[in-house]
Amino acid sequence: ACMLNACSNRYYFTVGFLAAMLRGQLSVLPNNLVAQTLVELRSRFADLYCLTDQPEPMGDLPRVDYPDVLTQPPAAGDLPDNAMPAFAPAQVAACLFTSGSTGAPVAHQRTWGSIVASGRAQAQRMGIGPDAAQPYSIVGTVPPIFSISPGTMPSGCSSNASRICSVSTWVCP
Repeated sequence: ACMLNACSNRYYFTVGFLAAMLRGQLSVLPNNLVAQTLVELRSRFADLYCLTDQPEPMGDLPRVDYPDVLTQPPAAGDLPDNAMPAFAPAQVAACLFTSGSTGAPVAHQRTWGSIVASGRAQAQRMGIGPDAAQPYSIVGTVPPIFSISPGTMPSGCSSNASRICSVSTWVCP
């Protein structure tokens, strides 16, 4: 299955993104959520469903409302063992789309390794990270829809140094 992560809350977005990875699902991150884009995504990803924290309809996509997921406590056997999950660098984590300003939006798949490398490169440019005096600082995030713009830099993040990709908050030592 593939998940369209339409959560606007950055925490919900991050939890949804990582939960999809744990399930081996691709997070589909389009450049917008207008009706025509949803139709095109549905035709491209037959098993697509939408995780959202918003009341707006998401076309005919099967929908999981984030807060509703939390209303049922997990069964005792479903509780995690509290181990830190590890993802293979080659695991394809996200499919992002260009803006489409020069034609149809183009899909770009990103592996977990490329997302981590982009986040670490940005942290290094800003003087934060494992080798810095202040190793784990979160400066800020941009909305998820702008989190990993594939067309602006080979690293997959915006070249505007004043912006921080939300993936930077996911980078662990």
